[in-house]
Amino acid sequence: MTERLTATNRHGEAVAAGLAAVCAEPLRESAHRVLVKAHLAAGNRGAALRQYEQCRRVLHEELALEPSASLKALVPLAAEDGARPRLQPSGV
Repeated sequence: MTERLTATNRHGEAVAAGLAAVCAEPLRESAHRVLVKAHLAAGNRGAALRQYEQCRRVLHEELALEPSASLKALVPLAAEDGARPRLQPSGV
């Protein structure tokens, strides 16, 4: 649902649906990924970064896993030396 709402530029509803999915299944990375995408589509890069960090933290604490490459690609790292992820400005 989040992806369909994002595709039709209904970003507020997309974010709400994504948040519901993450609340229902906090260990499901795909729920976090579509929520990050919805935030980015709405131009909310800070919210997208916070969501990525939440997903990374939950996966690490609960499953000793790191986010997948597809989720990491949405939030490029500023550096590979453990620096916090930083979103690139639009159009880069």
